[in-house]
Amino acid sequence: MFDVSALLNSPDAQIAVCVGGVALLALLLAAVAWVRVRRLQRRLRAFLPTGAAGDVLEALAAFSARLDTLARAVEDLAAEERELKADLARRVRTPSVIRFNAFPGMGSDLSYAVALLDDERNGVVLSAIQGREETRVYAKPVQHGQSTYLLTPEEERAIQAAGGRDLATK
Repeated sequence: MFDVSALLNSPDAQIAVCVGGVALLALLLAAVAWVRVRRLQRRLRAFLPTGAAGDVLEALAAFSARLDTLARAVEDLAAEERELKADLARRVRTPSVIRFNAFPGMGSDLSYAVALLDDERNGVVLSAIQGREETRVYAKPVQHGQSTYLLTPEEERAIQAAGGRDLATK
């Protein structure tokens, strides 16, 4: 009869059992690695653009080039935004009109003062004084809310209303 215990005690059998165990362990590790590779391939397919051959380095190079293009576009847009903000600060923001009666007792509020100012409160104040026989129109430059010309109370109110903000908050 066949003696199994003698066979297992032989050095060749012990080596064979060890090699078989190592082979079984290698097969198990290969199966785990295969499962992980399949998961990575699924994730990679989601990451790669459609139609990509699967070369990760080519895909990363394409993404890097695209990212550089987008970064330049963002820089260009930021520069354009700065230019637009600077340009907008020099535009008339909140014009104000103050109507008043220049000559009490005759007529109504036909006279007016119009202030056209930018963010720095620079611009012009226009006044029209309506009389019985004539209308006089005046234009006075304004720098930082002040004029080198004498301003009427109505012109000062128009400048104040057009300024809208306190300069200390800038």
